[in-house]
Amino acid sequence: MALKTKVKVGNITNLSDARYCAGMGVDLLGFSVSGPEGISIEKFKEINGWITGPELVIEIDSEENAEALIEQFYGNHLELDLALLSSLSNLKDRSLIVRVELDNWRKIAEQLLPFKSQIKYLLIKEVLDTSIKTLKDAAQHYDLLLEYDGKAELEDLLDLPMTGLALKGGNELKPGLKEYDQISSVLEKLEATD
Repeated sequence: MALKTKVKVGNITNLSDARYCAGMGVDLLGFSVSGPEGISIEKFKEINGWITGPELVIEIDSEENAEALIEQFYGNHLELDLALLSSLSNLKDRSLIVRVELDNWRKIAEQLLPFKSQIKYLLIKEVLDTSIKTLKDAAQHYDLLLEYDGKAELEDLLDLPMTGLALKGGNELKPGLKEYDQISSVLEKLEATD
């Protein structure tokens, strides 16, 4: 299945989400390995033994244990907030996805500059609060993934300067039992109709 744009689904914590998204043609699967909702690196590796296709992203949401998690890195990209960039010492040679809000683009651009060669994507949070001019400027320097939370019209987001969309997975009701209403409705709208 081909999608109209690149899609990353993050916050994946279970095999059901991972397999569903891989089957629907999602390009990037993100797994939170820190914070209260995070899974262990071992569970991440176990889940990924069952899927093929998408690029794998380790999502680090807090500074706690971040250095150790990066040392155990297994996947294609590390995703973290801009605030964590300067506090971590072992990011050399890692492909990065950096989560940012573009409320002060000039300052953010300066903070990103030392890592520019490593940054694969900027994941833009709070897209509705960002001006088109700022998005266009950021898109001249980086590939942008726009966070989609269902508040904006999907078609409006597709008209913005971007490389793709970032969605979030959810928890299973119980192992193997999962509802995909929100993710499936977005992915179905993104199906390319050639």
